[in-house]
Amino acid sequence: MKNQTIWLMVVALSTGVVANLAMAQARTNTDPNKKSITSSGGKETGGSNTLFNAKEGAAARQQPAMSPEELEKRKAMEEGGKEVQAADPANPARPQALQLSATSHDWGSISDDSIVNHTFFARNTTERTVKIAVAASCGCTVSKLDKDTIEPGEEVPITASFNPQGRSGTQTKTLTITVTEPQGEYAQQMISITSNVRPMMAVEPNRTFLQEVDHRQGRQERITVIGRKPGFALAGVDSNSEFVKATIGETTTSEENGETIIRVEVLLDVGRGAPIGTMNSQLTIRSNDSSGKPLTTFVGAEIIGDVRANPASTMIRATAPGSLISADIRVDTRSGKPFQVTAIDIDTRHDMRLAVDLRPASDDSTAYTVSISGIAPATAGLVQGTLLVTTDSEGGETIRIPFTATVPRQAQPQPAKLGSAAPAAGQSVPTTVSKEAVGKAIPVSLTPTPAPTPTSKR
Repeated sequence: MKNQTIWLMVVALSTGVVANLAMAQARTNTDPNKKSITSSGGKETGGSNTLFNAKEGAAARQQPAMSPEELEKRKAMEEGGKEVQAADPANPARPQALQLSATSHDWGSISDDSIVNHTFFARNTTERTVKIAVAASCGCTVSKLDKDTIEPGEEVPITASFNPQGRSGTQTKTLTITVTEPQGEYAQQMISITSNVRPMMAVEPNRTFLQEVDHRQGRQERITVIGRKPGFALAGVDSNSEFVKATIGETTTSEENGETIIRVEVLLDVGRGAPIGTMNSQLTIRSNDSSGKPLTTFVGAEIIGDVRANPASTMIRATAPGSLISADIRVDTRSGKPFQVTAIDIDTRHDMRLAVDLRPASDDSTAYTVSISGIAPATAGLVQGTLLVTTDSEGGETIRIPFTATVPRQAQPQPAKLGSAAPAAGQSVPTTVSKEAVGKAIPVSLTPTPAPTPTSKR
């Protein structure tokens, strides 16, 4: 009886193994591209279809269901060799709430003397009432809404206005439409508006800056004023600087792209008798069109003389508020002629305690070294000033030397820990400036201190 029971168990086990092998073979035959499974001691030797199918099934269960249209689009992209990225269910794209009559408008070529308008229409395609806001990318562009709350299926106008005054050439602006209620559920929508502004009056170049203009001779420069209105002429050109004078010159007319262009030449006399340094001025150009606004343009120059400073402007760096500061500036002449310094003045903040020292340059008997030294302000920040150096060169030239002092914020001292050791040799120790050292600015001595005589080496 015992042997019969053991025999029946062996037959049952064999039958189960054969059945499993038959099922595995059947699965292999249905997919010839997949490897078969052979069992040896319970280990996989030819690759596991069972594990592969289990992973595929889990991944498939994680992917969201796709509509027939999405399946067709995915299939077309795969056939075209394009990479297909799975949709991110955690960050779905927000839908649009509005159907716009157009997403762009081009006014083409327009003049700068009148405002242009264009109206778009927006229809609410949702089943909810929405509230919208429209913002323009530039102050020259204004959007107008007759109604900001839109019912389902309702259409409202959005009017865009563009003021081209003071602008020239291609202009591109945008309107951004945002659904504010319900907030964050619908995507923003954009409208682009473009134009090519052709001003009725323009100046070329629109800014003028001249380098190294000698104050003794000055320099002449020409600019051109362009007009597009028939009969255009200049009524006057006014300068806000006595060192920039403008004279109206010749007028020429030409045909360009079927349009009559009138050009008026303006001759500028810049910098004669101006102080040495950077000069800025503004011109106001008026035409014979009483309805048109005057045109302004910038004219600047770097005025130079025989005396010069190196560097032309100085940066003084402080290590901390209240720390000692200093800087050296070389003053000489372009011609190499000898000269005398007759006065030095400092124009800066009252809390900048500065002293000035003058001495001959060590390498040139016709040059000087001007040294600025003093104490930085007690507060951090940026301090600017000007050093005025008056000389007897060329009858009395004065040069302006701008300087900037930067005072960093002082680091907060860390509390000393118990048992901390004293600073090691060579380690920096914070110091403070005594009150006695902070006084008024020391007047400059115009008697140059002799330059140190170099010692000869033996």
